[in-house]
Amino acid sequence: MSKKEYFAYGSNLNFEQMAYRCPEATVVGTAKLDGYELAFRRGYLTILPKEGASVEGLIWSITDHDESQLDCYEGYPTFYDKETVTVTDADGTPHEIMVYTMNEPYRSQLLPVSSRYNAVVMQGCLD
Repeated sequence: MSKKEYFAYGSNLNFEQMAYRCPEATVVGTAKLDGYELAFRRGYLTILPKEGASVEGLIWSITDHDESQLDCYEGYPTFYDKETVTVTDADGTPHEIMVYTMNEPYRSQLLPVSSRYNAVVMQGCLD
């Protein structure tokens, strides 16, 4: 079974949610993505390029099945797309890794964040 690394931010930091959606996924560790910032767009989080900024998140090891489940959840390829970025783990080791980023025109739309989504993200930060 092949595995790959995935950089999560936002709701996919939430252990309970990831265990339900991607039961074979395992946490590799925390990581930082330099040159990007978190941004709420269309009621959800995405990352946007920004010099001098960084995004904290988790590296997950996922199977092909996990990735297909995430693709459905993220609305890939319409709502979110996939990119390869370089993150640095807690030991300073770089990882070339997959991340979801919101597509246009959605990332230009500012809509309110639901209390449910906000709660899932906040629990993920605590996890």
